[in-house]
Amino acid sequence: MKICDLDLAESFDSDVKGRVLKSTSNIFVTAAQIGSRIIRFTAASDYAGVWDVVFIEKSELGDTFGKSGSGNELQVFSFIINSLKFFISKYSPDIITFTADKGDSNRASLYTRLVQRIKEPGYHLENIETDETGKTFIIARDGVNISDYR
Repeated sequence: MKICDLDLAESFDSDVKGRVLKSTSNIFVTAAQIGSRIIRFTAASDYAGVWDVVFIEKSELGDTFGKSGSGNELQVFSFIINSLKFFISKYSPDIITFTADKGDSNRASLYTRLVQRIKEPGYHLENIETDETGKTFIIARDGVNISDYR
């Protein structure tokens, strides 16, 4: 599949230039170079309507989900928010989920702020489920009954 070079500046509120790397019926991937870091946003669906989102930092040492301390956090945060907004506008998913590990309380706080900043028309924070492994954030399209997807 051809990698698409798209100027996502219209969608992105920051000066970070993102690229759509993959866009199919069940996977959407964007990436951006922020300083010396490569940040990748991935939304994948195993079945219709429910999408799991992850964002990682790619490095020579491997991928990391945790805070790396590499700087430019505001730009990373802006890129993730805007990738999520772009994804929503392109796919109109019924349900979006992402998880923060229990051992990373900073990540859970970050995700809570992320959800509050999205505010896409037609979407709302449905639930934050907590278990022994961490917190799962569930964003739903208005009118969607999440119990239909369990």
